[in-house]
Amino acid sequence: MTIEEDPHAGLGAYVLHALSPADDAAFENHLAGCDPCRREAARLLETTARLGDRARSVPVAAQARARTLRTVARTRQDRAPHRSRAPGPRTVRLALAASLA
Repeated sequence: MTIEEDPHAGLGAYVLHALSPADDAAFENHLAGCDPCRREAARLLETTARLGDRARSVPVAAQARARTLRTVARTRQDRAPHRSRAPGPRTVRLALAASLA
């Protein structure tokens, strides 16, 4: 499934700057006309900024960071199954927080 097929599926990846340039442009086009996605994107951007600020204050061993990045690079990323409705803000925030932790 692509961003053009289900633009709502790209919200989390968009906020984390994880979309391809083409998908990023398609999602931005979607945002221009979707108030709920714009509001949720703003909330998620605020949440990721807060988490990023907190994460900078926690020391991480260079080996742990390198191991994590290697694992992420070789882990296949699955798209979420299609849902009949978009997840609520709390669900998205919890998932985002868990993935950043």
